Amino acid sequence: MLLGKQDDLERSILYFTEAIYLPLPWGPSPQIILQIFYSLALAIFLRAKEYGQPRDVRCCTMYLRYLRGQRTEECFDLPIPVTETLVSALAVQVEFELGDVDQVIEEMADLCGELLDSHISIMSRTGPITAFAGAIGGHFEVLFGGRIPSEKVIRS
Repeated sequence: MLLGKQDDLERSILYFTEAIYLPLPWGPSPQIILQIFYSLALAIFLRAKEYGQPRDVRCCTMYLRYLRGQRTEECFDLPIPVTETLVSALAVQVEFELGDVDQVIEEMADLCGELLDSHISIMSRTGPITAFAGAIGGHFEVLFGGRIPSEKVIRS
């Protein structure tokens, strides 16, 4: 990312993938593997966002959903928490119109609701909420011909 070259990002993804399979001298550590897996998901998300690769968006959202299920944020500190990253990845999925966009927006509404009810700082909430608002605005602007967001989305 520092040099802004696609090759560097590709190489990072390759190295994170390899790191998951490397034997550790002190034995397997689920925390370290989850941290590496999160880094891999984040790198794939950055590649999807930067280079517009829809396949990557689906992949990283699948990885981030898995990590949320593992309660990763309770295990260790992350530079960007999983839920916040997932909301941003879902916003890109809406932008690319992948899958059932209305369902994705409802998932984003649920995640943003969790973030608003959590004890994280207001600054940490800004990015995901902005991504959610942008996804709603972009999607329903295109469909303005009489379509209205669900009640859950409107409440969020």
